Amino acid sequence: MPPRCYGYENENEMLMARKYNDNKKKKLKYWREKYGLDIKDDQYEEFSKYSTKIKHIIPILPFLKNIETI
Repeated sequence: MPPRCYGYENENEMLMARKYNDNKKKKLKYWREKYGLDIKDDQYEEFSKYSTKIKHIIPILPFLKNIETI
């Protein structure tokens, strides 16, 4: 009996999609629990580009909000 691929071309493609989705859900949960950031699914790609920079900015965020701009 052939493996069930549920709309994917082959089993490997299905496993790669599952791996991507699992990784995405774990990262969203991590950022929600650790830093209190609720990232939406449509914001995930953009957020993941800057996640390392955001991690360094979060501790000084209150300070940055208080800085007056000209």
